Amino acid sequence: PLSPNGVIAFVHGGAWGSGQPWMYRLVSLPFLAMNKAVAIIGYRTYPDADVNGQVQDIGFALNALAGERPDLMDGEGGVEALVGHSSGAHIGLLHVLEVANASMKNDDTLHSMTPIHKCIALSGVYCINSHYEYEKGRGVDQLSALRAACGPDEHQF
Repeated sequence: PLSPNGVIAFVHGGAWGSGQPWMYRLVSLPFLAMNKAVAIIGYRTYPDADVNGQVQDIGFALNALAGERPDLMDGEGGVEALVGHSSGAHIGLLHVLEVANASMKNDDTLHSMTPIHKCIALSGVYCINSHYEYEKGRGVDQLSALRAACGPDEHQF
């Protein structure tokens, strides 16, 4: 078999309160066909973690991947792309923004963050307030993990 030329890190969705990496195994097939390695990242979901904890888990997972499989990383020790779906797109993008913020501030924590060269966000929620209003309009706001995972009310999203 050929050695992969880069790694794609995929963050599953699940409305912040469900989902498991194994549910997304088939997502890896197109990337594998392009000779990319694929890591499907799991994270704690609500009620075990709120969005901040989920974003932190993404960073931990990327660092673990880089530490345990440096052979899959690029020359800078990074992943070729972080791809997220639905709530995974949301928390993946928040992680990328944390890395970018640390980079702009020359923050000391940057050296402990795995570099990400591309971010691809699929069917994600990017304005939590608007999505909360959408959920309220459908009558599912009290059932959804969005409010509990993202903050106690729409003013804290």
